[in-house]
Amino acid sequence: MKKLIVLLSVLGMLSCTRNMGLERTFQRTGVNRAELEKVLRHYEGDGRKHRAALFLLERMVDCYGYDNARIDSMKRLKYLSSLSGRE
Repeated sequence: MKKLIVLLSVLGMLSCTRNMGLERTFQRTGVNRAELEKVLRHYEGDGRKHRAALFLLERMVDCYGYDNARIDSMKRLKYLSSLSGRE
């Protein structure tokens, strides 16, 4: 009887666990969610690559970047200024 209770407790705990990092990533991606799910489906057959994709997707929730013409022009100026010092 005691073994049955322990087994049911363990199964209950395992059934309640969810991948919250992945859920948060999916919530924040909006229209790109389908693309991320497509990546996971692509690697379903290869366990190692699938785990790697999950690892990256779980942790990308707080990652972002900027895309702006002003930023690009500043990067270009920085690059050009570094070239002039090499002469």
